[in-house]
Amino acid sequence: MTIDMIWMIIIGVSAPIAGVVAFYLQLKKVKKINLENNKLYLEINQLKEEKRELESQIKIPTSEEIERYGRPDIPLFSRKSSSDSEERNLVNSIFDIDWGSLLIAMLVVGFMGYFFYDIYRVGLWFLRLL
Repeated sequence: MTIDMIWMIIIGVSAPIAGVVAFYLQLKKVKKINLENNKLYLEINQLKEEKRELESQIKIPTSEEIERYGRPDIPLFSRKSSSDSEERNLVNSIFDIDWGSLLIAMLVVGFMGYFFYDIYRVGLWFLRLL
């Protein structure tokens, strides 16, 4: 046996061995991921069960209990006066406009209008030539 034959045997055997090793490593990764998925599934189920237990402890009051224990001088749903906040929101929305983008948009619309006007004028010029 020459050295070339030995190298050919090594190369011929190494490719299937590498395939088997790679398959084994991938199989280990799949098993590990499967275990992690099962663990997360169990954690989710445990949290759902805890949620069910906590929700079962919440008691929704009846209308009679609200009237009996509630204070009559305080409304059930109180709101702040919205006139001040609406005025502030309007002023803030006016000053929050991006004026640079608005200017660029207006310039683009102006140039497009002028471009279409030029096309119209060229069309009329061609019609007069005929």
